[in-house]
Amino acid sequence: MIVNCEHGFYTFYETDVGQISNFILRSGFSLFKKNNYFVFDALKDAEDFSIKGLPYLNAVSKKNYQGKMGEVFRSNDFVFDFTSDLIKDRNSVTSFNDLMLSGDRYVSKGLVLPGSFTQGGKKVIGYTCHVSRLTNSFTYSEVDFV
Repeated sequence: MIVNCEHGFYTFYETDVGQISNFILRSGFSLFKKNNYFVFDALKDAEDFSIKGLPYLNAVSKKNYQGKMGEVFRSNDFVFDFTSDLIKDRNSVTSFNDLMLSGDRYVSKGLVLPGSFTQGGKKVIGYTCHVSRLTNSFTYSEVDFV
């Protein structure tokens, strides 16, 4: 399975039969199918635009913007906090993650919360993660930092 976290907005892509159901079973997360991908259930109604001062799911938009949902998140400094099922301001996340460099990739024990910091002090804003159903490993081939 591939997990894309673009500026705090998540999409999940099944690359082999049963990966999504296995991930749901192991993680306890609720996912919703949209087109050819899945999103966290709390993000299923996310729009591809925001209007300054109006609600955007559980948050309030800071800017007028239209584009991909990840870009809407970027323009409003939003990230989705999967631990609380809420959209938060990227700068309000102060937690640390266990992301570690391993050769030419990063590894972690699970999904990394966007906005969180590495032990080296880098703030993660997005990534592409490959989740192995067999080993339950999380390998990050691309990580974006602020």
